[in-house]
Amino acid sequence: MVGTPGEERPLLPMERRSTCGCWAWTCLVVAMNSLAFLLNFLLMAAIFSVVLLPAIVVVYFGFQCHSRVLHSTAYYCQTILDDNSSSALIILGFVIMSPLIVVSMALYCSLARRLHLFLCFQPCARAMYKGFIGSRCAVNPGNGWIQDKVDNIPRLQPSSISRPRLQVD
Repeated sequence: MVGTPGEERPLLPMERRSTCGCWAWTCLVVAMNSLAFLLNFLLMAAIFSVVLLPAIVVVYFGFQCHSRVLHSTAYYCQTILDDNSSSALIILGFVIMSPLIVVSMALYCSLARRLHLFLCFQPCARAMYKGFIGSRCAVNPGNGWIQDKVDNIPRLQPSSISRPRLQVD
């Protein structure tokens, strides 16, 4: 019986699976969780590599043209970049890397949240019990997505927030 998301469901005793069924479901749950992890990791690697590409290129050219590191014989290293400009490229690349890491992580988290990727992981109790639904999730009949129950969390009203007042004499 599915009601509104805030409605509590009666807790029914769950039936344990047989030993063979438990092992089969355990393998299935592990495979599903491994696939979900691989999907998340590939998405994160793709986003990080695209966003961090400018910093990686700048650091690469800095190290390639510096005389104490690689000292390439490429045309641009001999005519345009000397040791001082190569050092500047290396420093610039590492300086712009920090904000780009933050941007790429924020982009990955927002995309993973929008695509509901973290809900792909299955609890291990699904392998042990028949009919396990999960204690924190409920199906919302309005749009069909699985959502967390957050209806019982008390929220602050804007009028209940007290701000300190400054007294001006």
